[in-house]
Amino acid sequence: MVSNYRSNSKRAALLNAVCLSLLASPAIGFTTFSSSPSTTALQLHTTMKRVRTTSQTTIFARSSVNGMAQAELSSPSETNRLSLEEEKELLRQAVEMRRITKIESDMTMRSAGLNKPLLLERSRAAGYGEDLDAYESAILDGQQARDLLVTRNIGLVHYSIKQIVGQRRHLNSLSREDLVQEGSIGLARAVDRWNPEIGGRFSTYAVYWIRASVLRCIAERDDMLRVPVHVTQSVKNIEKAARRIGIDLTNDSWREANSAKQLAEEAGLSVKNFEDAMNVRMRRLGGGYTSFECYMQKGKQMASDVFTLREEEEQEMSNIQVDQLKSTLSKYLRPKEMEAISWRYGLVKSTSNESPKQKANRYLAEMEEELFCQTPAAREKMVTKGKWGEAMSFSEVGKHMKVSAEYGRRLCHAALKKLQQAAEEGKLEPALLM
Repeated sequence: MVSNYRSNSKRAALLNAVCLSLLASPAIGFTTFSSSPSTTALQLHTTMKRVRTTSQTTIFARSSVNGMAQAELSSPSETNRLSLEEEKELLRQAVEMRRITKIESDMTMRSAGLNKPLLLERSRAAGYGEDLDAYESAILDGQQARDLLVTRNIGLVHYSIKQIVGQRRHLNSLSREDLVQEGSIGLARAVDRWNPEIGGRFSTYAVYWIRASVLRCIAERDDMLRVPVHVTQSVKNIEKAARRIGIDLTNDSWREANSAKQLAEEAGLSVKNFEDAMNVRMRRLGGGYTSFECYMQKGKQMASDVFTLREEEEQEMSNIQVDQLKSTLSKYLRPKEMEAISWRYGLVKSTSNESPKQKANRYLAEMEEELFCQTPAAREKMVTKGKWGEAMSFSEVGKHMKVSAEYGRRLCHAALKKLQQAAEEGKLEPALLM
């Protein structure tokens, strides 16, 4: 009996010590236990029931964001949006943290040597007086509120991306994860710029910043070559204008003078901006992008891949550029002079039926010959094509025009002299002669 009583007493003392250490909480209260084992067990059962009930009813009772953050972490599968009351409270704390941060920044800029003021001075300037705990708690709660607003509204990012990407045929170099990151940055920017005086729901305000961030990312980073945002917007305006007036951009019908002019006027663009936007659109649709593996390959395979990716794009752009350039130069030159200078400086359109592989092989052969030929006579043999971008010698110009080489040279020099004179008089852009 004595041993049983001693063991029961030790057990009661142990339970009493454990419960005292666990229940020293303002939300539950302070409870002592009797030395009787049965009474202690009953009190422990009742107290633990109070712990469960209290924890369930007071998890969101605190105004601090700390409790809401713990609840968010304890249930990671929670997908419900924030309620209106929770959203207002979190936004209030985020705005308060932003106000305190601005006050600290202003005080630092005004201080000598740009030193950060003391904590007490910052607390007084922010209106917290000597209550340093409340001041630091406001900053911490604001930071946690900002993080919670971003994580609980991440669904807005996915919704905006689905709307934007759904309107596009494909993305060139960006992935959906890249857009989610950019959208999250826009969401965080919306939290930082939120003004409670504007009214309305935060989600309506945040969608604007998310869409702006995602669209800017697509415009600036989805191309291998960076395209200004206004050019991308011009492309969208042209596509909308084409749908309104019934012009099909998938074929070459828009290239007609009347159609192009009508399309530019409907989109509200000048001729120059219209041409730039259409060049960008053709390059994107032509798939003019090369991967990093393409650069790592050697010899003919690399050149063949490059020509395959760029063939259609270069053909379309070269046709437009050749027509525009020849139309401008023909205003100042006679037909013979125009023909001579076209053969001399490669203004003749390419009519070759070479496949991309044959073109790549020819390109590599010419590059090797240019690198390893040492004599001028050997180098002169290379320049025999006369197509767009490839020059000719005077003798070859004469052969194509069925005149002597000297007469071909004089025609070219006379044409250049006329063009230089037109440039000096301001009638012709000097850039065309460079």
